[in-house]
Amino acid sequence: MDVLSEFFCTVVKKQNDNLLAITSGGLLILIFPNFAFGLLAWVALVPLFFAIKNKNLLNSFRLGAITGLIHFGGILYWITPTVVNYGHLSRPVGFLVFILLILYLSLYMAAFTSLLTVIKIRMGVSFGISAPFLWVCLEYLRAILFSGFPWESLGYSQFMNPLIIQIADITGVYGVSFLIVLVNSTVFGIICLKEREEADQLARYGSVTLIILFLVVGYGYWRLQAINAASDGSGTIKIGLIQGNIDQKRKWDPSFQQETIDVYRELTYRAADGGLDLVVWPETATPFYFQEHEQYRPFITNIPKTIQAFLLFGTPAYDYREDKVIYFNRAYLINPRGAIQGKYDKIHLVPFGEYVPLRSLLFFIKKMVEEVGDFTPGDSTEPLQASFGKFGVLICFEGIFSDPSRKFVKKGADFLVNITNDAWFGKSSAPFQHLSMVIFRAVENRVFVVRSANSGISAFIDPFGRIVSKTSIFSREFLTGRIKLTKNKLTFYTAHGNVFAHLCIAVFLTLVFIMTHRKRRKND
Repeated sequence: MDVLSEFFCTVVKKQNDNLLAITSGGLLILIFPNFAFGLLAWVALVPLFFAIKNKNLLNSFRLGAITGLIHFGGILYWITPTVVNYGHLSRPVGFLVFILLILYLSLYMAAFTSLLTVIKIRMGVSFGISAPFLWVCLEYLRAILFSGFPWESLGYSQFMNPLIIQIADITGVYGVSFLIVLVNSTVFGIICLKEREEADQLARYGSVTLIILFLVVGYGYWRLQAINAASDGSGTIKIGLIQGNIDQKRKWDPSFQQETIDVYRELTYRAADGGLDLVVWPETATPFYFQEHEQYRPFITNIPKTIQAFLLFGTPAYDYREDKVIYFNRAYLINPRGAIQGKYDKIHLVPFGEYVPLRSLLFFIKKMVEEVGDFTPGDSTEPLQASFGKFGVLICFEGIFSDPSRKFVKKGADFLVNITNDAWFGKSSAPFQHLSMVIFRAVENRVFVVRSANSGISAFIDPFGRIVSKTSIFSREFLTGRIKLTKNKLTFYTAHGNVFAHLCIAVFLTLVFIMTHRKRRKND
């Protein structure tokens, strides 16, 4: 440990603290898809902790910002080509949107490092005690502020680690993030170990970390066994996921509409050859207004009648409110009789994709992004009802938020359906990142999640967060599978939401209050 400590301290003394901050930023890129080296997450913050060790507030803020810029720039690089190629924005405007986004997100990392420094200098609290609670506070804030953008929160890096992520049915993804930061700070403390007094203190702290880690892994093992046993008697249904892989640049061409419907019809009939209960098409699978199209509407409603199964598909829609036309990103459920069984309007819209946020403040952006959609959010989280049970619908971006899924399951949904059109992202890591986050919705609520994506990745995800089967990306295919229905078995997270995140906020604020009070008493 002395060798490691001397190495890191030497790097810092040589004014290479910027390199350490960049290293953490690079490691935080590698832990997410397409790389998905999740094991690196457990040490990714250690270089940053060394970089800000003994630094003042300004330097800690700067170093945190560097890590944040590298991290978020590396995982969100696809923003510019997406909004330029498919959002029809100019390249300078697309790049500006990307820069503004990563500058905003890097502020959370800068706030993390600067607040750690303040707490340590003014209150004498080590990184190990305050860092996990502070990280969750800021991660939760990022998920709700300005409509929220929890894209690839730290805990999502463990999407391929089933033993660790089972704790999400109590804590949500925040519990996994907390554990990762806790381990990082413990490793940092061990490497910095010098004094005997520090050794005793660190031994106690390290023991707590090991106990927590052991409990989390043990809980994961227990939950996997318990759910396997409990689901044996559950009812099952067979679902077909249709991946049309429709070219985004041709999709909205009126002359290509018939070909699009033919693609989905042919794949659906092939998938239903062995019988299905439900067929799922992706987000905006019909490139026209289904509610009014006299030519294609009967064509579509005849499909579920032919295969005698329910059909769920995405489509643009509109309505009138106070003599004004408003638009929705909608999903329709058609029953085997060819009638509309139910519908769901997307609630959580994509900023700068489906609407311009903070229009009054970003008035200059509005003129620059006239091609951006102007959708209205829906207002209902009622599950859709079919003969086999209830299910909730998550349209695209909604899959990265825990609250809509939780509300659906709390209201009786037996499983969740995510329909999306990730063709917007092109050949980038974004579709893989998107899928990695949706996995947690299954674990949090202990339900199956089925996902139909226009260009991939479509998948069946079990209540453990394991991908049972999936399609390739940018391929035209279908996927069928059976899922078990989970009825009336609410998890702690489903019933109570982000109690763990709220608890971390309370603990952090209490810690600050106690240390401030002690500091004042000592000075008096």
